[in-house]
Amino acid sequence: MTKAVVLTGDPDCPNVVAFSMYDTKPVHFLSTACTSLKWRGKEKRVYDKDAMVSVMMKFLHAEVNDDYNNGINNVDIAYQLHGTYQFDFWMQKRKWWWAIWMWGVQVLMVNAYILYKTSHLIIWHKDERTLLSHYEFHRQLALAWVGSPKDAPINDASMAGQKCSRDDASSTTSSGKSTRINDTTLDPLKGTL
Repeated sequence: MTKAVVLTGDPDCPNVVAFSMYDTKPVHFLSTACTSLKWRGKEKRVYDKDAMVSVMMKFLHAEVNDDYNNGINNVDIAYQLHGTYQFDFWMQKRKWWWAIWMWGVQVLMVNAYILYKTSHLIIWHKDERTLLSHYEFHRQLALAWVGSPKDAPINDASMAGQKCSRDDASSTTSSGKSTRINDTTLDPLKGTL
């Protein structure tokens, strides 16, 4: 069931389109940028329980959905990228500003990935298959943050089952307590950490 209404003649809300349809649940749109209400044929892969295989299914899709998804300056796409590899959902934030800090870092990572992908596709005309995936981009970024050597990539399969060892001489004092973190211990040349 589909319904659509166009409000015209109101100077405060020019050309408002209200569009309602039922997909797997009710979907409602209000738009001032909608230019047409048309159906577009699409295909998606679904699982057929009887045949026990994935098959392609044709269906009708409202064009206003595509206009919304592709024309809102990637706001929803950025939010989806942010939620895919969100690393602070398990953290208990003891300080209120940690949540703001972590959100900012994650938005920065999403924007960096979008900039990386856009610049390689549009400016340098690279093939999309040669670019890093979103996961691989985050992985490389994390490895760069922890200081992993660039010429020795970590092979996840070879690291399975290995225990991390720590150098007790550099991270603890003679009494067994951890080294105090300050500017001298964090110095990249003379620091003990």
